[in-house]
Amino acid sequence: MRPGGRRRHPNIVGVTARWRCVTLLVVSVDRLARAARQVERACADATSVVELCRSVQAAIAPVVPADRWCGFAVDPATLFATNGYHEEGVDMALLPRLLELEYGTVDVAHVPALARTSAGVVTLSDATGGDLASSARWRDVLEPSGVAHELRAVFRDARHVWGALVLMRGSDVRDFTAADVDLVRRIAPTVATGFRRMLVRQHLDYGDDAREAGIVVLAGEPPGVRTATPAGRTWLEHLDDGATGDHLPTPVLSAARAAQAGGGPAAVRARTRSGRWVTITAERTEGAPGGEIGVVVQPSRPAEIARIVGAAHGLTGRETDVVLLVASGHTNAEIARALGMSRYTVADHLKSVFAKLEVVTRGELTSKLFHDHYLRRGGEDSVGIDSWFLPA
Repeated sequence: MRPGGRRRHPNIVGVTARWRCVTLLVVSVDRLARAARQVERACADATSVVELCRSVQAAIAPVVPADRWCGFAVDPATLFATNGYHEEGVDMALLPRLLELEYGTVDVAHVPALARTSAGVVTLSDATGGDLASSARWRDVLEPSGVAHELRAVFRDARHVWGALVLMRGSDVRDFTAADVDLVRRIAPTVATGFRRMLVRQHLDYGDDAREAGIVVLAGEPPGVRTATPAGRTWLEHLDDGATGDHLPTPVLSAARAAQAGGGPAAVRARTRSGRWVTITAERTEGAPGGEIGVVVQPSRPAEIARIVGAAHGLTGRETDVVLLVASGHTNAEIARALGMSRYTVADHLKSVFAKLEVVTRGELTSKLFHDHYLRRGGEDSVGIDSWFLPA
């Protein structure tokens, strides 16, 4: 009997509790929807890879908080980490070891392995079955950095991986939950599109970039610059990366670690802050004490990145083959003979390409697909030493 003699209905407590649960669920769903909308805006508005990573993390932080994190673009041809933001990730002194584990060994849920999974998102505890110590990454990098929990995601479309995000928490908070994984999986296609857009939207700024290849020699552990040509140092400064001070840009470290692990040359493509494609090639030097690594940084040739650019626009590999031949002036009949297909198939491929890029002529096609960085534009006939047409 309640005070005042009024009897409380026995189901009132249960009903109230259920309404509270419903209210919390509605609030939770609203927060998730709001985070997803903010991710969409971030991917639409970002003008650089670093800005994209920071904006996406800020959008999901209220729902999936993290003590540390990093985000980066991925070269879809090699799955090497390229440009990105790492200043709030693991201890920078441990970054070389992290990249060595990512691309030089086989570890739990490293980027190449995660790219082959159906979900593309996983927590380290789930990937190890709760045995964190079975992961070399946890033993050598995460635990020394004070990290106990990790959530990893790759951002991909139907054919390629374009970027990745790593969220980390300390031991004084709970692990990432299934709901956290579900949210990141929900936004993954949007973020993948954001990375692809970055490839298309960033225009070249030739005036700000070095025009010749640069050479950098790395030595020590972790690797650092022993010597470099002026052009080499300029390229390092222009790479779009969160590294600061004496830390090497991530794509350079990725290529160096891959060369150390594989014994042969390793190459990775990355973007400068102005949107210029560069190719970074690393290889062990011969006869030098301490295992030095020679690195060449140079403007990428059109043939190297044509497929990546085409994929960023959603073209299939065969469609890109056709477009490259169109760009070099081949007729449909010549393309058919070169690719071993009928002229009708070539026409079908071009029709699909026109629809995807929303163009109606071959001139519009080549102009929109490659902008200034591949094709002759408006009568320009000056070619740089890297085989790219120069702007007027």
